[in-house]
Amino acid sequence: MKVAFAKRINLTKLMVSGLTSQSAQMSKYGIDTEFVNNLTTMCSELETLNNEQERLKADLKTKTALINDKVKTIDTDYTRAKKLVKIAMPQTQWTEFGVNDKK
Repeated sequence: MKVAFAKRINLTKLMVSGLTSQSAQMSKYGIDTEFVNNLTTMCSELETLNNEQERLKADLKTKTALINDKVKTIDTDYTRAKKLVKIAMPQTQWTEFGVNDKK
């Protein structure tokens, strides 16, 4: 069963609540306080990890936007420099600038 992350967290919290309130009944089936505490701890750790992952995703989006801006700038500047090299220099020297165009 595939469950969305937020729903999984909410279901786990609900489970912990039910296990805690019915601890006497559930202890007969091996669900003791240690089990409930471990489940609670794992749920908290998972929420912390998810929050960290979401922060990293936001950082990634910010960095990607910065990279895209730099790429646009470098493309514009490179194109301008290439055109000027082709105007200012004889074709025989274009390869010195990495320009392999024929004309």
